[in-house]
Amino acid sequence: MQQQTLASANTFDPVKSVQLVRQLTMHISKTHVHSHDEALSAVIPLIHQQMPWSDDTFSRIARYGQIYRHQPLAEIMQSVLKISLSAWLKLGLAVFSLLVRSHSVDRSIFFHLPGVDRETVEQFFALTTRSIEELGPRIKSQQVYDRKWAYAFNPLRERPINFFQVEPERIFAPIPQLLIWHVTDGLYYHLIEAGGSLFAKAFGDACEIYVGNVLTTALQGKQVEIYGERPYETSKGQKAGADWLVSDHTGHIFLECKAKRMTLQAKTAGPGESMDKDLRVLAGYIVQNYKNIRDAMGGSVPGFNSKGLPVFSGIVTLEDWGLVTSQLKDRLNVLVEDELQDAGLPASMTVDHPYKILSFFQLERHVQDIANKGIATVSVPDAVYSRAAYRGCLFPETLAELMPDIAENAGFHHLR
Repeated sequence: MQQQTLASANTFDPVKSVQLVRQLTMHISKTHVHSHDEALSAVIPLIHQQMPWSDDTFSRIARYGQIYRHQPLAEIMQSVLKISLSAWLKLGLAVFSLLVRSHSVDRSIFFHLPGVDRETVEQFFALTTRSIEELGPRIKSQQVYDRKWAYAFNPLRERPINFFQVEPERIFAPIPQLLIWHVTDGLYYHLIEAGGSLFAKAFGDACEIYVGNVLTTALQGKQVEIYGERPYETSKGQKAGADWLVSDHTGHIFLECKAKRMTLQAKTAGPGESMDKDLRVLAGYIVQNYKNIRDAMGGSVPGFNSKGLPVFSGIVTLEDWGLVTSQLKDRLNVLVEDELQDAGLPASMTVDHPYKILSFFQLERHVQDIANKGIATVSVPDAVYSRAAYRGCLFPETLAELMPDIAENAGFHHLR
């Protein structure tokens, strides 16, 4: 490939830079992709690179606001970060709204934001900013020079706001959307190490509660039954059962909620050892839920009667695992069959009780489809049905409840 430069000594041309990045991407594809299977493998990292951009900003903030307002989580956040959830999200939105319109702003502007004091503002920036001079070496340490160059970890995900050391009060965000990601899903990485097992337990509980809130909100007024965990006794002791069970006149779906995320190594490498390691974990979750279904169908779960209706399995993950290619679906099916065999369950479980992998974002829409069409219609493999318009944000009141002093000016009451 002919070498070209992105910039001269005096000017930088963003259009030219985009053109050169596209040329490089095409060059890598021509060099490494020579078959259908190689094309499917190459598209997997691209899917994971692009997926976060599909989520609506306010829905994302409301979702994570719902999760982190869970009292044990909120207490851990206050203890570890020395900042409340309300202030964290309020400052994140305020900074984003200015930096998405302006190249740079003075951080002292935010000292006047309602409901936050100067100390809180300074703590927020201590957690989200990094000087350009410090950023350079961190970017260099993460750089890769092979076909995965475009998927290497971006240090801006750690600290999305920057400044020059000669003018530290003047802040800017090279990619403002990364700030929204940072104050939502990025909050996990601030807390997991310091919070330890207490955080892990609280986070898992909060995710399970959130799924229940999605079910009750989207299915309100519908002829459905929703059950949380119903512990029961087996020969091996007490079991908790599925996190959630939803039943209507067409069928039943058992839901297991998992906060586990696919690792960065698996996302960027595509099919192979790293991906297999993650898929085995997911296959374990699927078989765990099949054990729940087996026990329920066998009469162990109090009050459950399938009434001859179809029974489905759903694994609900916080983040989208991007299992959209035939390669990944087929590989997961193989691993599920292995896990079923190890567990002494029949391979026919996947046929008798088809499973779906749904992210929280997908669940929010899938449950709206259940409300309109019924469990069986939308849960069969490769279901085809007419989808109604989705509610973009299931919990618009969350933002106003967490940030009442800016709700009117921010227009939170318009969210639906």
